[in-house]
Amino acid sequence: MDILRIEPQGFCRGVEIAIDKSLNLKLNNNVYCLGALIHNQIMVNRLKEKGISTISKKGATRLELLDLVPDNSFVIISAHGASPAVFKKAEEKGLKIVDATCAFVYKTHNEIKKYLSLGYDIYYIGAKGHAEAEGACGISDKIHLISSIDDIDSYNFKDKSFVINQTTMSLYDIKEFHERIKAKNPNVVISNTICMATTKRQEAVINARPCDLFIVVGDKMSSNTGKLYKLASAKSNSIMVESLNELKNYDFKNINTINITSGASTPSDVVDEIINFLKSK
Repeated sequence: MDILRIEPQGFCRGVEIAIDKSLNLKLNNNVYCLGALIHNQIMVNRLKEKGISTISKKGATRLELLDLVPDNSFVIISAHGASPAVFKKAEEKGLKIVDATCAFVYKTHNEIKKYLSLGYDIYYIGAKGHAEAEGACGISDKIHLISSIDDIDSYNFKDKSFVINQTTMSLYDIKEFHERIKAKNPNVVISNTICMATTKRQEAVINARPCDLFIVVGDKMSSNTGKLYKLASAKSNSIMVESLNELKNYDFKNINTINITSGASTPSDVVDEIINFLKSK
């Protein structure tokens, strides 16, 4: 069986920094992450073993999750960032804040603030309910969320409109969004803020060789992993798995060539384990 590991892989720089900031704390029993530090349950479980608990509740915002953090605790802001209101409430609650927000996410926030100050209408392209989108849209109630291509039809884009996006969008999808918006008003200012790690991984999948099976490794909650799977599926027979366990019963009959990629929050050893398993087939 011919197995090709599509590079780049491993943690992106933003994920590495978030993990390092968390592990460098003098850990005790009062360290909490506001939602998953990164969207990978394997890593969340590993961090828990190191003393970092994740505060989560289905449907709850980061602002609401703060109510579940005990007083006098460390609270980690995940790599996805958070709104100014979250930081303010954490400070008022007397929590010790550890900011693990990715630099690319902060770049997006800064651009939003710049164009808000210039009086622009702001439109943010991102996934409804995603932590990154929640944080960015929470900067101001003047930010409009575009979560599907059809949402564009419900907005009238004035000349003084600024469009920006979640850092883990699909290269193909964002192009379609931008073209639809420009068709409504070519004077709209657009900033493509897909991060470098996401871009390079997506381009590698787009340019990958033909194969019998494309395996995408990552958590189903991970936006960037999901976009990789969508791109891989457009060109090859593809599956998305979180770990080796999901592959053990897979029928590899007539599978001679395999490409394997992974999301920016997927640990390298998880991919290593899968590749070693495939080599034994």
